[in-house]
This record gives sequence, structure tokens and C-alpha cells, in this order.
Amino acid sequence: MDAPQTPQFALEGKELLDHLAERAAQNAQAAVLVREERRNRTLMTVVTVLGLVGVGALVGGLKMIVAQEMVGVQAQVEKLESQLQSDADARATRLRDELSEQVRAAVLAELDAQIGEVQTKLAQNDQFEAYTELAMRLPEQLSGIHRRQDKYVAASVAHAIEAVRALADRPELTSRTRFAMATREIVKQLTRYNRIAEINELDALIGDVMADDAELSAALVDHYGQLVIGSPLPIEQHAADVERLRRYAAAAGQLNHGNKRLLWQLFLEFKQHEYQPTATTTRLLESTRDLSPDDKIDFWYEMFTYSDPTLWLLVPDQQGRELQRLVLALAERYPAVEEAMETNLRENPHLQENVAARRAQIQTIFARSGESRRRTDADESEPPESQATREANELRR
Repeated sequence: MDAPQTPQFALEGKELLDHLAERAAQNAQAAVLVREERRNRTLMTVVTVLGLVGVGALVGGLKMIVAQEMVGVQAQVEKLESQLQSDADARATRLRDELSEQVRAAVLAELDAQIGEVQTKLAQNDQFEAYTELAMRLPEQLSGIHRRQDKYVAASVAHAIEAVRALADRPELTSRTRFAMATREIVKQLTRYNRIAEINELDALIGDVMADDAELSAALVDHYGQLVIGSPLPIEQHAADVERLRRYAAAAGQLNHGNKRLLWQLFLEFKQHEYQPTATTTRLLESTRDLSPDDKIDFWYEMFTYSDPTLWLLVPDQQGRELQRLVLALAERYPAVEEAMETNLRENPHLQENVAARRAQIQTIFARSGESRRRTDADESEPPESQATREANELRR
């Protein structure tokens, strides 16, 4: 069988030329493509290399830029830190200075306050010492003073009252034991000369202080008791003094002077009812059974003393007579009263000695007053009894 014809062998003439031309064109195109491809690969390689080099350079540049920026930022941060540190140091210094100034001012103020307090305490202590010295000297200054020297008595007690005024509103001073001791001396002289106005002022100034002291409350309940019960006026006209009497009687009762509280309560009740027995006076007399043995002795002895004005007054006056009248009326209404006074005196010899000593003291004072009268100037016209009256309260309990 014959072999098939191929284009190589089948083409002829023009077709063959076209075919060859086409093949040549294809080969040329293939060569061009190969060359273009090779050039493209070369270019790609170059571009790639250049790209890699460019990116590295760009990254390096960026790194340099970033590094420079970081350096700048670090510098700014350091500058800012330095500025903040400087501001903080300045503020701390300012605060420290302000605090130091405040502390200094506070310390100085505290020192000033302490110095002022010390100075005040020193001044108060000076006043207190002056008061105690004045009070302790007062009995000696007024010893043997008679009526013609009343102005001296008034001046002396006025100085004492003025000293009390200066201390009255200072409880840190009036609460001292020595204050009460000094005040006792002043009260003794005031009651001795029966300085009613001055005693009332003392009560207004330091009544609470005096009511807390046993001796002062006892002395003042006697003073106001003698003032109220020894007055010929009705009780109603002594309202203020009655209140003082009740207050000091209560205080005395709380401070181991139950006999004085009971005595003046009994006298006050008996006088209020015009010397007539009442259920209250009866019960008050029954209360004497509850007194301690010593208080019971003092109770009946004091009542006996008020039954005889010469036992507590040099020259009996209206006050003494009023108290005597009350005690005698009480003994008349209650016979047991007189019996109790007599029994008390009989069973206690030392009380009899007291009575004898009082009468001897009266005679001595009268004798001294009579001798003094003989030495006085002719213009002293008052009787010896008036002069002796100025010493009457020396015998007041």
C-alpha cells in the first residue's frame, strides 16, 4: 500500500514557499519570544534585585528616621522629666518651707500659750499666797480692837473681801485646802465683829466652797441661825437668810455636824409656829436619840448655852434675849428638854469647866475694857458696855 502524502512532500510551488515562510516566521517569532522572555527574566531579576536593594534601603532609611525620631523623643522625654523633676523639687521645697513655717508658727504659738499659762499660774499663785498671808495675819491685826477703831476693822475686812473677789471665779485655786483654811480665819473675824454684809457677800462669792468645808459650814449655820432666830422680826422677813440657814444646816449635817443641823432646824420650826409645839418639833426632839454620843453632848450643851446669853455674849443684846426666850419656851413646852440639858451638864464635867472658863473670860474682858476706858480720851463718851460689845462675838461658837 502506498504511504500517505505529508505536507513536506505534498506541498509544492507557492504553497511550499508560503509554508516555509510561515515556518521561518514562526521560528523567528519563537526566537523573539525566547529573547523577550530571557530579557524579561533578566529584567525581572534586575528589578527583583533592585527591589530587594530598594526595600532594604527603604527599611534602613525608615529605621534611621525612626531612630532619629526616637532620639528626639527620648531627648524630649528627658527634658520633660528634668523639668518635672525641677518642678517637683521646687514644689517640694516650697511645701517644705511652708510646712516649716507652719510648724514654726505653731510651735511659737504653743510656746507663747505655755508661757502665758505659766505666767498666769504664777500670777494666780502670787494672788493666792497674798490671800492666805492676809487671812492668816487678820486675827493678829484685829486683836484687841475696840469700837473706837471700827474704821480699822472695816478697812481690814474690806481688804480680805477684795482678796476673795479676786479668787472667787478660779476653782483651781478655791479648791485648794489652804484656801479653805485661810477662809476660816476670815469668817472667824467676820462673825466675831458680826459683819453681816461682808458675810453675805462671801456667801454670794464662794458659798458652794464654804458649804463643802465642815468648819465653815458649822460657823455659818451658827451665824445665820443667830441672825434669824435671834431677830425679833417674823421669819418671813428673813427669807434670804432663812434660805442660807437651811443650806448651811444641810451642809453641816453632811459634814459630821448633825447636832447643829438638828438644833437650828428645831429652833426654826419652833419660832415659825410662835413657840408652840407641833408634831414636827416633837419629832425633831425625838431625833436627838439618833445622834452619836458626842453629837448628843454638843447638841444639849449648845442649847444650854443659848439659854443664857452671858455664856456667849459679853453684854446680852436683843439677839441673845430672843434666843434665850426661845430655849426657855421650848423647855417649858417640853419639860424633857430642861432635864436633858441639866443631865448633860452634870454627866460631863468638862462642860462645867467650859462654863466656868467662859464666865472667867467675861470677867477678864470686862476688867480689861474698864482699864482701857480709864486710859481713853475724854471725848470717848460711850459706856464700857458699848465698847465691850465689840468683843462680844469672841465667845460665839
